[in-house]
Amino acid sequence: NVGTVKQKELKNAPLVNERFQDALPLLPGVVRGPDGLLNIKGARSGQSGLLVNSTNVTDPVTGDFAISLPIEAIESVSVLSSPYSAEYGKFSGAVTSIGTRSGGDSYKFLFTNFFPRLRKREDPITGKSKVVGLESFTPRFIITGPIIKKKLTFSQSLEYRFIRTRIPSLPDLSNDTKLETFDSFTQVDYKVNERNRITFNFSIFPQNLSFINLNTFNTMEVTPNFRQRGFFGAVAERVAFENGSFLEVIFGAKKFDAFIFPQDNKQMFLTENRNLGNFFNRQDRFTDRYDTQLNYSLPTFDLKGTHSVKIGTLISFNTYDGRDQNSAIQVGRELKSPFIILPNSPTPSVLDSKGNSVFLRLNQSINFVGNGQIDRGNAEQALYIQDKYSFTPRLIFDIGLRYDHDDIAGGANFAPRFGFLFIPTSDGKTAIRGGVGRFYDKVQLGVGAFEQLQSRSVTTFASNGVTVIDK
Repeated sequence: NVGTVKQKELKNAPLVNERFQDALPLLPGVVRGPDGLLNIKGARSGQSGLLVNSTNVTDPVTGDFAISLPIEAIESVSVLSSPYSAEYGKFSGAVTSIGTRSGGDSYKFLFTNFFPRLRKREDPITGKSKVVGLESFTPRFIITGPIIKKKLTFSQSLEYRFIRTRIPSLPDLSNDTKLETFDSFTQVDYKVNERNRITFNFSIFPQNLSFINLNTFNTMEVTPNFRQRGFFGAVAERVAFENGSFLEVIFGAKKFDAFIFPQDNKQMFLTENRNLGNFFNRQDRFTDRYDTQLNYSLPTFDLKGTHSVKIGTLISFNTYDGRDQNSAIQVGRELKSPFIILPNSPTPSVLDSKGNSVFLRLNQSINFVGNGQIDRGNAEQALYIQDKYSFTPRLIFDIGLRYDHDDIAGGANFAPRFGFLFIPTSDGKTAIRGGVGRFYDKVQLGVGAFEQLQSRSVTTFASNGVTVIDK
């Protein structure tokens, strides 16, 4: 089954964040979970695939969607909830496929959201509201047209987003998260001749997010920051031969770097009422993906029906290096005045958001062992053959076989697939679909790097905060 959202719906639908991901829950089988990630056909977010013009753009470490595109750059978004075709692999949920807009032989451009939303705050003296800065500013721009008429066209989309989100339970000037992104997508189409076209895509999507998970229990100094840098590029050549066969060759490269870091280098404290200190985790992640794929559709032929046979291969190299390091975490309860600090007693203290000293009685001390340096790679290979067999115009079968191999899991994975479409009535208003197949999920680099992560050591104290009862 295929559910599709067109450019018109993307432009007119009331999307909260004006992202293509916000439109996917409009389709059957797509649900946004409490973590904000999309679950398609009951699978976790990392178990589904994302393709942009047939090129894989998922994050090799987590398996999640890892690209941002301006809405105007997208022609359509399709969710294949039951992709029994053998050309689709490395997923156990569904496949989301994005088709982007090409340029034409006339110039067109569009400006959107060029008026900022101002932030107002009530003056404590006069009681009147006054402008104190920007609440949000999310301009978008697209221009399409010819470079050489009827030969070379382009499409360029740009989007900038600046959004401040106020947390009402925290005091003013200490209650804003800040998101800043810039997305650019470029497509150039070259018409070699009537049967041969070459397409070039290039996208960048840097992102800065300050004070993640800011709330009543985690004030600004406790929250981490997030930085994202990366690009995606692909070159595809598609050739339609005179005998009816079709060849598609695609090369794609993707870089996705992510950084998580605290506000300072102080220790983190977890208490019964709030968290104090600075965030305990720091990550510097550098990820690369290189894909080469070849798909060839044979000329259709008749053999007790019509057969459309497609074969293909995919070679992919993924790398993940950097660091994932944790500092010690102290877990305890706050001591209320008056109290006595015994000699040689481990009674740590930390400053809260107002600069007041907070003393703790320890319950647990969590330490991490290892250097947290990550260096992991993975090579993947796939082969498939697929036959779309039209026994009659109202009865169609999809029969295929897929082979997958990767260095992390090892072994040879063969995945037979079978699907059918039956139209019982001549008016075509009723369709019965079904299928069965074996699907192998992708092995994420985060799984392959698990043994390189730091291990945790927990020390538990008695109620006096001194005596060790478990280590």
